[in-house]
Amino acid sequence: MGVLDSIIGLISGGSGHNARRAGRLAVNAARHTAYEADRASFQADALEHGDRTTSAVFSVLPTTLTELMASPYNDLRTPMNTAVLFVAALNIYNQNRDESIAIINYLRGPSPLNSDEISILDGHMAQNNKDGCLARSYLSGAVPQNGYTPSQPYTIAITDNPYTYYDRDAATVFVHCGGDSSPRSINMCKLADGLWHLGMLSLLDGVQS
Repeated sequence: MGVLDSIIGLISGGSGHNARRAGRLAVNAARHTAYEADRASFQADALEHGDRTTSAVFSVLPTTLTELMASPYNDLRTPMNTAVLFVAALNIYNQNRDESIAIINYLRGPSPLNSDEISILDGHMAQNNKDGCLARSYLSGAVPQNGYTPSQPYTIAITDNPYTYYDRDAATVFVHCGGDSSPRSINMCKLADGLWHLGMLSLLDGVQS
């Protein structure tokens, strides 16, 4: 029996409870149909575009959450911007750990870092970010051969591909890294506010020395 048949059967039962249940079924069926249509359109758009690389350029990197909020990239309606601001947060860590965590919590939205995640962040940054090389490796021009000295102005390159948006409410983009042979992935989720928020911590593995 299909959804429509179920709805008709429930309505014909005549009770208010059945009518309300039938209404909920109808709404859910409509939402599911709309969701699948949106997801198909989203995926088709990504397949048409193919791999794309977007660059974010800073004359000066932000050093506080307030400065980051004033950045033109503080527009979380795209996962690319969320990834860019996370790289900025990592580059603040050595100078001001608390501001770095405040920015990450802002990017996480309603799910700020818990104590275990903060411990993971601190551990990786202590082990892999000596002299800030890990964070700087995500800035264009910073490679082992020059001591991870980035080019000016500071540039962060992010790539997406046809599978980035396979789920309409989740995205995986790739941050170019001068200390690795290939870009590194970072995951975002789109919440009810329509904004792309940072998922699990990423980009924290060590880089070539």
